[in-house]
Amino acid sequence: FARLRVCLGAAARRRGPEQQSGTGRGAAARRATATMSHWHKLGFQAFLAKEIMRKDTLPFAIGMGFVALMGLGLNASITEEDRKSSAYHKQFVLNDRKGDH
Repeated sequence: FARLRVCLGAAARRRGPEQQSGTGRGAAARRATATMSHWHKLGFQAFLAKEIMRKDTLPFAIGMGFVALMGLGLNASITEEDRKSSAYHKQFVLNDRKGDH
């Protein structure tokens, strides 16, 4: 155990004083805390806007918007004639099932 104490003591001396205790914070953590707002106190729209504009989340949000617009465009392009001739529309939407199943 004496050897372990010596190794741990040497490791603690190599670290800076702010890293030795569990309560100390590094410079990067202090900068991040200074620029962060209290996200849990934001309203839904403000939180959503803040999260979407993050550089990590923005490509995902753009992709989701693109897929949603494609889905709306495809749905809007279906005519009433297409619906009448569709087996899916007859079976599931109109609930016009044939047989006992």
